Amino acid sequence: MRKLFLFLVVLFLSFQQLTLAAIKEMTSTPDSVYLFSFATSGDDGRSGLRFAWSTDKENWFEIGRNYGYLRCDYSRWGSQKKMLDPYLKQSPDGEWICTWKLNDRDGYGQATSKDLINWTSQKYPRTTPDFDGVRVKAIVAGEEQKGNINRVAWTLVDGLDKNYGWNQYRNSLHGERPIQDGERFAGLKDSMQNLSKTATSSTTLRTGKEIRTGTALIPGH
Repeated sequence: MRKLFLFLVVLFLSFQQLTLAAIKEMTSTPDSVYLFSFATSGDDGRSGLRFAWSTDKENWFEIGRNYGYLRCDYSRWGSQKKMLDPYLKQSPDGEWICTWKLNDRDGYGQATSKDLINWTSQKYPRTTPDFDGVRVKAIVAGEEQKGNINRVAWTLVDGLDKNYGWNQYRNSLHGERPIQDGERFAGLKDSMQNLSKTATSSTTLRTGKEIRTGTALIPGH
């Protein structure tokens, strides 16, 4: 009976360790993930180069909602600043190269980056082999997109996400307008009114006699 009890205890502890190990595996940060780079065809890529990540190439998570990490600056007019069918690849020295089609006649746009956040000045070669590569389709935020996939360190994705969060915070600060002052300082107005009431209700004594006029107390004669 005692041996059976010890056996059950050992079995329980072993099962518990396996369960904890499985939970840790599921909740731990991955060392590397797949990075899907794309530009939306609905606006001819004017929203710029966008990213999504996945651990299995099936379930994709957008990095920054509708956020472009690189936008084309070619052409004088905003409507012509297109990023068509971009292709992202990494050179042997670790530098990222993004190449996209400008339009049907002017060749390609190209920029490089070390972290996919800070990009070099854009160049516009007439021809380049950097545009050639395999594109695939993926569902991102419920919509089918076309782009290409790279395997990257999780730290790169984490950096992209933090950059998006910081830019959203900065934009919210810069986006505040004077018309919003009523919302931001609503509590301050009430506090000032209460302070004014307190001040006017203070009693001023003079020879033990007071005369009330309105909300103020003034000395008697």
